[in-house]
Amino acid sequence: VKGLLNLFQSGNVDDDELRMLTPKVQENLDKTLELVDNLLIWSKNQMQGFKVKPSQFKICQLVNDNITYFETQIAAKKQMVYNQILPEDLLFADREMINIIVRNLLSNAIKFTHDAGSITIYARQIESLMTVSIEDSGVGVNLDNLDKIFAFVNYSTPGTQNEKGSGVGLKLCKDLIELNNGIIWYEGKPSGGSIFHFRLSYVPVLDATAESSMASV
Repeated sequence: VKGLLNLFQSGNVDDDELRMLTPKVQENLDKTLELVDNLLIWSKNQMQGFKVKPSQFKICQLVNDNITYFETQIAAKKQMVYNQILPEDLLFADREMINIIVRNLLSNAIKFTHDAGSITIYARQIESLMTVSIEDSGVGVNLDNLDKIFAFVNYSTPGTQNEKGSGVGLKLCKDLIELNNGIIWYEGKPSGGSIFHFRLSYVPVLDATAESSMASV
């Protein structure tokens, strides 16, 4: 943005060139903001610790909000995104943290799914646990890189349209899930594509031991 404004102010680009360059600058800005958001959230956790504030909320609406958030990217790649979570399905966790997790996982699914591909979000309840899954028809994860995807290492691969990633999002997801007494894991599809699952409690945790484990790091 700074470079483009300097060029415009110095008269080295005209209005037509500015309009032509703006979409690329916007794309780079979006990715930079995503990286900064994730780094700020992760660094706050490391320096101060998060105070988990669990509540009961409808996961279906949270997923719908994130699909709307990414509607421009989804439309640009002509993808179909299906939310199959039931409107009455509830999670008991820190809503803002789960929102960050869903946003990162959906962003990755969009990034690594080809044009006209599909993404499906669904949930299944087993006793007092709810597993939320984000499945895509994308490129999948190389088996050699499985040990890196949830680690805070310099690992990032470009998307199907060479979209840039930060390599921070999945590590952040893992940290936030574990703060909410949950687990997250990856499953490859034989036909290609990825499924990221995370599992959390869907009813309030009432015993003192469980409540104490929800305290900040």
